[in-house]
Amino acid sequence: MNDELRDYRFYKEDMLHPSQQAVEYIYQRFADTFFSDETHGYIRELRPIRQALSHRPFNPDSEEYRQFLEQAQQRLAAFKQKYGIETSHSGTSSVPLS
Repeated sequence: MNDELRDYRFYKEDMLHPSQQAVEYIYQRFADTFFSDETHGYIRELRPIRQALSHRPFNPDSEEYRQFLEQAQQRLAAFKQKYGIETSHSGTSSVPLS
């Protein structure tokens, strides 16, 4: 892996810390090596839901955004039901979001 990351584009300006591109590259290589097909499917389904729920709207009070958020929450509920994920006592989801 070290040989693959020798390129300068994989380092931030300080030339010490990895760039975002390096982090994504390492994650992808790790995932390709160690994740099952089921795990890849789980991530593919969860990623757009996470993106929708973390979206910063231009107008958070608009009807369109309210509908968008409601649809995203419905998709999350269906996802949680499909994978048997429960909500914790504090009301927060136990869906791993990273």
